[in-house]
Amino acid sequence: TPCIVRCGWQLSATYVDDQPPELAEGVVRMANHCSLVNRAMARELLAASEDLLDATSDVFAHELVATRHRNFTMFPPISYDLSFAMSAP
Repeated sequence: TPCIVRCGWQLSATYVDDQPPELAEGVVRMANHCSLVNRAMARELLAASEDLLDATSDVFAHELVATRHRNFTMFPPISYDLSFAMSAP
C-alpha cells in the first residue's frame, strides 16, 4: 500500500508543541525536504508524473498524489525548511 509520512515543513508555530508526538492521517503539509515514502508510494509518484505533473513538486506530491493513498503528517515536525525560515524558534 502506498504511504507517505510528512516530517517537516516551513518554520511555524507548530514547531513549538508540548503534546506527545502523533501521526495525523490526511493532514497535508508541503514537506518536500523531510518526508518518508515507501516503495509503493515512490512507484505511484513516478507513474503519476507521466500525465499528472502540471503543478509544483510540493503540490504534485502532497496534494495531488499522496491524498489518494495513505498519508500522514508528524506533529510536532522534526525539521524545518531553512530556505524559507526567517529565524530559528
